[in-house]
Amino acid sequence: MLGDFDADGDLDVLSGSYPGELYLFRRNADGSFADGETLKDRDGNAIKADKASTVFLADWDADGDLDMVLGSIRGDVYLVINEGAAKAPEFGKPVKLDLDLAGSNSGPIVADWDGDGLADLLVGLSDGSAHWLRNVGTAEKPKFASSETLVEKSGFGFRFEDRKPGQWGARVKLCATDFNGDGRLDLLLGDRSGDVVEPEMTDEQRQAYDKAKQQMAELMKQRAEASAKLIKLQRESRNAEKPATDEDRQRAKERASELQELVKGLQKLNTEYAACSQKLREFGPQKVRHGFVWFFQRKPKAE
Repeated sequence: MLGDFDADGDLDVLSGSYPGELYLFRRNADGSFADGETLKDRDGNAIKADKASTVFLADWDADGDLDMVLGSIRGDVYLVINEGAAKAPEFGKPVKLDLDLAGSNSGPIVADWDGDGLADLLVGLSDGSAHWLRNVGTAEKPKFASSETLVEKSGFGFRFEDRKPGQWGARVKLCATDFNGDGRLDLLLGDRSGDVVEPEMTDEQRQAYDKAKQQMAELMKQRAEASAKLIKLQRESRNAEKPATDEDRQRAKERASELQELVKGLQKLNTEYAACSQKLREFGPQKVRHGFVWFFQRKPKAE
């Protein structure tokens, strides 16, 4: 998202990540952006609540500085309070909010959806739905009512080829803005969908592809067997007592040699596996991801 992270008058970029860390790209004086830096809490630890994180800046407790609201792969929403100042942010630990919300891959944003002067939560989820949680508390201490569905789930998941006309995708992320200038907040919804594309292949390429598939299956079997032997031998080595006889020392020497050979064999198998994987990616079905932005216009209130 775009936001003035350090109150210097310039809009910076904040991003979550699949591993969960958060990144800040500060705006330079010439309008470009600096390299990403990992956001850390006041103790110097990377701020991370869960995987597939999203981040949104908002003055959660109305104290004049920006806090962070995070989404996660499990569908939880976390609050990270700015314990510093607007121009010198210092963040605490992520705290999970107790919300009436069920789903995964949450993407929360903060907006005054009902125009009562209090910041509400709007959350997109993996099934394509968007939800409104009304702030029934105060500006300083938000409290949220049960979620109300603003946009129904999409119903088709990730397979783009199954999408019907006008049907949005999954893992939706939201933006609340007066898109058409009528004085009411609308929703912009970004989605993700995809399909599997079977490339056209010559007979020669098809034969090479089928051969690579068979080779891959055999390599996977060999790697599993070699890994099992290696683990067993390593366990024996750890549990073996200190050699006391010539026979014990001979066995330890044989075990060390066998371990060395197993490691070399696994390295060779891994190299062959990587080459085979590359060949399959070159000729095989490809996953193609699509992303679209949808406009949901706010309906006027019934008189």
